[in-house]
Amino acid sequence: MNSPPPGKEKNLPNIYLELAHIVESQRHKANIRIMRNASETEILEKIDEKTIMFIYIGHYRGGGGGLEFSDGFVKGLVGKGKSLEFVFINACGSAMDNKSACQKIVNSYETPNKPPTTVGWHKQDLKDAHAKEVSKRIFSKIASRMNYEEALKEVIKEMKTEDGQKTERLKPVSLR
Repeated sequence: MNSPPPGKEKNLPNIYLELAHIVESQRHKANIRIMRNASETEILEKIDEKTIMFIYIGHYRGGGGGLEFSDGFVKGLVGKGKSLEFVFINACGSAMDNKSACQKIVNSYETPNKPPTTVGWHKQDLKDAHAKEVSKRIFSKIASRMNYEEALKEVIKEMKTEDGQKTERLKPVSLR
C-alpha cells in the first residue's frame, strides 16, 4: 500500500482523528487498532492475537477503486486471530469499493461459514453530526466487547423514528 497521490487525502485526517479519539477513549476496554495509509508490514506488526478490531483508513487505489491487499498480507492478517473484525474506510468512491478487499479476507478463512464481520465504510458516512454520533456509539459498544453487527443493531434501536431511518442508511457493506 503506497502513499496516496497528492490531493487524494485532503479530507482524511479529520476522520482519522475523530475515530482515533473514539478508539483512544475506549482503549482500556478493548484492543482495537486503527491505522491510516499504512504499509502491509506496518499493519501486521501492529496487530496481535488479542486485537478484536482493525480499522484501516485508506484511499482511492486507482482505476477500480477500493483497497488492494496482497495474498501474503491477507494470510498474515487472517493468521492473527479468528475473532478479529475489520472495518475499512475509503477516502473516495463508496463503501462498495471496499467489497473486494473485504471479500478477499473473508474467503481466506478456513471455515467459510464463520468469517469475521468485515465492513467497508465511505468517508462521507462520517461527515455530518448524525453520522459522527452513530460512529461514536458504535465504537463505544465495540469497545465494550460487543461485535460490530450487534453494536450497529443496538445503535439503530436507540436512535428511533427519523433518526433510526437515517441510521439505517448508514449501514455499511457487510460480508459476514
